[in-house]
Amino acid sequence: RRIQRPEPLSTSSLDEVSIVSYNMLADYLATQKKYSYVYPCALAWSNRWPVIQEQIASFQSDLLCLQEVEVAR
Repeated sequence: RRIQRPEPLSTSSLDEVSIVSYNMLADYLATQKKYSYVYPCALAWSNRWPVIQEQIASFQSDLLCLQEVEVAR
């Protein structure tokens, strides 16, 4: 599912920051057994990575916190 913000995150003053926390879904957890309602091709890292990059770029946040990041990726 693609999520698009209506407008980029932005701060209104110099002492404010925008923060995004994003769960990347670790590849070892993206299994058909766990996500049986999702098409198998949608769980493949090669398909998820471009979408993740697009979503993260669209946030335009000052600080980005990533969850479930794998060193191999």
